[in-house]
Amino acid sequence: MWCPGPWSEGSILKTCGWPWVTAPAQRVIHDPSPSAFRERWSVLRWIGRLLLRTVTDHPTKPHHLPESILILDHGSQYTQLIARRVRELNVYCEIHPFSKAQDLVGDPDVKGVILSGSPSSVHEAGAPDTDLHGFIGRLPVLAICYGAQLLAKRAGAPVERSKVREYGRARLTTISDDHLFDGIGAGSQVWMSHADTITAPSEAMEVIASTEDVAVAAYRLRDAMTYAVQFHPEVYHSTDGLQL
Repeated sequence: MWCPGPWSEGSILKTCGWPWVTAPAQRVIHDPSPSAFRERWSVLRWIGRLLLRTVTDHPTKPHHLPESILILDHGSQYTQLIARRVRELNVYCEIHPFSKAQDLVGDPDVKGVILSGSPSSVHEAGAPDTDLHGFIGRLPVLAICYGAQLLAKRAGAPVERSKVREYGRARLTTISDDHLFDGIGAGSQVWMSHADTITAPSEAMEVIASTEDVAVAAYRLRDAMTYAVQFHPEVYHSTDGLQL
């Protein structure tokens, strides 16, 4: 144990002036004296003020990085990982519940939106139903897994229950030369984890990638900066997820 107190010679061993003493055969713990207690309390208060000053001087949202990506959470187990991947790109982001979307439409600092996945199905009563009015067509939007299914269903595309839940690696085949896949090689590995599947596009959608088992693995909404992927680019099994 480190001892900040004065040292003095005692018996065979050196002993410390802190409120415990070391004898050759035993160590006895003593209650601190009132003066020692006041001294320690003063040190703890000083440390507390220092920590408070540090937190105050470094707010959660840095003033020099006002622009941010808004992550709307549908309850996905990967939402925090989405945020981590965004921050790995040195981009500030915030996670908010999907129900708060309309409260943030007017925030001038929001420069893009990401919709997370969800353990829910778009067919379930009470499933997350994010209101994106004011975002679609105005800001870039990336919808992941459940988010992709939600936007597809709204666009009139069929979203059906899969006979077998798809969970695992898949190889991506790009169908169109879209900027979303710039820097991503052919046959890039992606991670699938879903029980519902978009089986066909609607007229409002353009399919831009597929896999062996999923015809609509990625799409974009026509005339909008809105992209959607059935896979999880935030998961490390998706080898080019960070690039995407």
